[in-house]
Amino acid sequence: MSRNAKGQFEEKYPVDKHAGLYEGFAEWTRINTDKNSTIERLNAGVRVWFHWCEQNDVDPLRATEDDVKAYIRWNRTNEHAPTTITRRVGSVSKYYHHLKNDTEAEWLIECNPTADINLRRDFNIKNNA
Repeated sequence: MSRNAKGQFEEKYPVDKHAGLYEGFAEWTRINTDKNSTIERLNAGVRVWFHWCEQNDVDPLRATEDDVKAYIRWNRTNEHAPTTITRRVGSVSKYYHHLKNDTEAEWLIECNPTADINLRRDFNIKNNA
């Protein structure tokens, strides 16, 4: 959370257009994850991804590897720590894993757009935490 110009708390990365997709993932994490800290981490990472998608006219259900790479570059441009980027990309990967294996989904996800991305090799991002 951050404060707006009026001093009110608001989400740092608001999600509007893809709120339904976000809520579906949040529900899935609540059902399939035991630790509250893991649930919060996954949901926060996916929230930032959806926010980025909305800001860049990317449909998360049709996102490509190039979209994810652009998202990683955006995180680097905004000087996020390697551990933050690693965590966020891991959350996005988990999101697509969820979609690919969701038998009740109305859509078909053929592949996880994060599958062939290697942060160390492709971006020299080393998670040393």
